Amino acid sequence: DLDAKKILKPISAGKTDDIDEFLEKMENADYWRTVYDDLTGQNITLTNEDISLMQQVKNAKTNPDDQVYEP
Repeated sequence: DLDAKKILKPISAGKTDDIDEFLEKMENADYWRTVYDDLTGQNITLTNEDISLMQQVKNAKTNPDDQVYEP
């Protein structure tokens, strides 16, 4: 933080048992696009743009208008 003190993560950050994970899969329609962020200790739902970018990287495709070698 601003006072140079270590920022503590929540104790149960991201750790769930199998039953809780299964129930979350059944109840949350966006579960497939949810990822766990180790830095913040939170679950983050990816946007359509995030998923599109990941698919482009996976398929090694880039947009010709993108500045790939931008300084």
